[in-house]
Amino acid sequence: MKWLQRWFDRRLENSWNRAHERKMSTSSGIQIREDPFNFNDGLRIEIKSATGGKVVQIGVYDKKQHEHRYATYIITDEQDFTQELAKAITAESLKAL
Repeated sequence: MKWLQRWFDRRLENSWNRAHERKMSTSSGIQIREDPFNFNDGLRIEIKSATGGKVVQIGVYDKKQHEHRYATYIITDEQDFTQELAKAITAESLKAL
């Protein structure tokens, strides 16, 4: 079973190294790192605790305009967190269409 763990560790390390070696240079000398995990697709959700509730930031990548849009939602402790989070995700998903 240790061979499987070593094999997995090597694969993970190789994958990580390849992802960080992918860099593209522009003519102005600025280094642009390629996104190895394709975070440019779909939604990116960040949840932070705050006094009296949670702050939810949802990021969407717009492929047509090549830009990221972020929306911030505040969910208080009195509200049902899962229900409000589902509403926010649904709203941002519909905006992305």
